Amino acid sequence: MSTIPKNEPEVRRAKAKRYVAWCNKAVHEAPWVEGNTSSAGGGGIYVALELAEQAYEAHGLPYKVGLSHMSQYDPRRFTWVYDESGKADDCVKVRDDKTGRLAIWPALCWLTPPAARQTLAHALRSIGRHMKPQNQTRTGGLPRVVQGQPG
Repeated sequence: MSTIPKNEPEVRRAKAKRYVAWCNKAVHEAPWVEGNTSSAGGGGIYVALELAEQAYEAHGLPYKVGLSHMSQYDPRRFTWVYDESGKADDCVKVRDDKTGRLAIWPALCWLTPPAARQTLAHALRSIGRHMKPQNQTRTGGLPRVVQGQPG
């Protein structure tokens, strides 16, 4: 039996803080922001686009998939924030910097181990390719709690 408390609220909150920092770096500080897509780290543009797609969906906003639509759906529109108030599973939020609204970021995104997230994301994309025409405008997937202007 392991003595490491993997699901304790303080462990989940520590993971959440690291995840928020990682998301913001991927979207706001990655090499692609400077136009560098030729280096190994420049491929981070696809990570930023994936996070943007999820953020638009979390806010119930329409989103068109693909690099060619990036000018309309800029990933830098969103900032991930850590919120100590409330339940540990709801402490990661994504702020729409254009409107100031906050949406809860699903705990599945940041509590699931990276390898499992990749497998799950691949499976969901495969299912999605069979169910929707490519480049279809997406509007919010799962219902999310959206809050008003931050205080």
